[in-house]
Amino acid sequence: MKNMNISLIRTLLDKFYAGNTTLEEEDKLRKFLNREDLSKTDLLSDQDYFRLMSDFKSTIPQMEGMEEKLADFLERNINTHHTRTFRLLSPPFITIAASVLLLLILTIAGFNNKFRKQPRDTFTDPQFAYNEARKTLLFVSQKFNSGLNPVNNVSKISTGSEQLNELLKIEFGVNMLNNLNNSESSPIKSNN
Repeated sequence: MKNMNISLIRTLLDKFYAGNTTLEEEDKLRKFLNREDLSKTDLLSDQDYFRLMSDFKSTIPQMEGMEEKLADFLERNINTHHTRTFRLLSPPFITIAASVLLLLILTIAGFNNKFRKQPRDTFTDPQFAYNEARKTLLFVSQKFNSGLNPVNNVSKISTGSEQLNELLKIEFGVNMLNNLNNSESSPIKSNN
């Protein structure tokens, strides 16, 4: 009988810790765990928990009507006391924070530039440096010019299109003459 009770108690404990027990089931658990000696089972910690809860409940004084008094108190005091809140993202605060951040960045940048090493010359002979710079610029110029060759071909195409524009002007003139010729050959009807 005791083994059957323990298996039932384990099932009820699982439901209790999952939050699915009814008040009657919790009462069964409390009664069983308070009267039985469970020192030789794995339910000893559960028994201690339920005994602690019953001791704790008996030490708290029960006050009649406490919920109503608390609700009345909150209703009266919520609307009458206005607390002044500090808004962290208020415009003056943002302005001050931005100013401080700007000063900090400028200070760090100033110290960084102060301790930065000055660049050194890479050539000791100025004539040699001039010749190297000249060679480098000549190389860049040659590469640039070779890259421009395809662009020159495009400019030749645009020259051809300009000549086509001249032909379009001539075609326009011919069309005007044809219109004029057609208007002279057609009889004009008058209402005389």
